[in-house]
Amino acid sequence: MSQAITRTVLVPYSAQEMYDLVCDVARYREFLPGCISSEVVASGETELIGRMTITRMGVTQHMVSRNRMQAPSRIDIEYVEGPFEHLVAHWLFEPLQEKACKVTFSMEFSVQQRFLQFAVNAAVQQGANETVDAFHKRAGQIYGKR
Repeated sequence: MSQAITRTVLVPYSAQEMYDLVCDVARYREFLPGCISSEVVASGETELIGRMTITRMGVTQHMVSRNRMQAPSRIDIEYVEGPFEHLVAHWLFEPLQEKACKVTFSMEFSVQQRFLQFAVNAAVQQGANETVDAFHKRAGQIYGKR
């Protein structure tokens, strides 16, 4: 059974600025909670393959994703390899003003072991909140507090 999570935040940064932060997979390890390594495996003009190693609740997992990018409004993430049976995610960046936008992160996922679904769902929800917060905080570090 698939689970879905959506998080939205209004930020005082442009859609392009937030899009650029999310596209910078190689720097995730510098600021994303639990991310101990991140790298771009392959990239093109509108697509990249990224690999991350994440430690959560004492468990280390490796994940590979294919990210399809539509600058500066959208990033679609397709799960390629890792602990989930199925995972797709989307980042949407909706301009509100010149230096403000609405950021929406949504994810749909399922795990192979159904008995773990409840525990994994709680951990993923917390992780989604932390991820959105981390990108907002990172924007302040890179672009300055606004």
